[in-house]
Amino acid sequence: MNKQTGILSIGELQTFRLKNDVEETQHLQVQLFNALTLKTLSGATVSVISMQTNQSRVEQTDAQGLFKFRELSDPGAYKIVATHSDYQSTQQVHLHVNTRANDTLAIYMLPQFSSKNELYFMLESDSALHLDFKVDANQTCKVGPLQRLCGGISYHEGKQTNQPQIIRMPEIGNTTYLMYAEKGLESMSFSIRASIMVSPLVINSPKMSQDSKYWIIGCLKGSLGLENIEILNSESLVQPELSDYCI
Repeated sequence: MNKQTGILSIGELQTFRLKNDVEETQHLQVQLFNALTLKTLSGATVSVISMQTNQSRVEQTDAQGLFKFRELSDPGAYKIVATHSDYQSTQQVHLHVNTRANDTLAIYMLPQFSSKNELYFMLESDSALHLDFKVDANQTCKVGPLQRLCGGISYHEGKQTNQPQIIRMPEIGNTTYLMYAEKGLESMSFSIRASIMVSPLVINSPKMSQDSKYWIIGCLKGSLGLENIEILNSESLVQPELSDYCI
């Protein structure tokens, strides 16, 4: 059995790697996960729509968060939408299914917002995401892989390649936040989701130099709200400091 690697893009927000096992029949197996706990997600509705014929199929995931769409009729592009009453729905998903391919797709879903001020910062990469901010004049929180909880803000790390890195902020404080990520081997996509936003804010990483180690995403001033995020989208050789980028 041959194995190939493909890429799945969820709108402009998410990118996951697919593992394709070539067999005689063609089908798509979908497995849904809670993006924070990484536990499987049962009882979700998954729709698959052929972009060539507009034919669609709708199914529910089982106790293991799985459903297999057997014998898809048309290889090519598909739109996949996953919904659940307790989770944020995925946006448009475009999947290119190879002829006679057997694809397994993992989709990570964020819980619904618990309050109107809750935010999720998501990095579509297995590189580490960081959020630095001052709690007071003498203390700076550095939320990331080494400090997973500080000032009420929590970091959630995927355990496998291409699982998203997520920082959950219960509410925006009256302080300034620096958002940055460690350089990845491939391009990265960063997004901010909030209940007060009509659609997520998405920032894609620039082409970084070989020596760069960090992607400086931007600054968020809590007093000014999400409408005034300062997007830096630059690179750095050394780990950035809040005072050097956010005034």
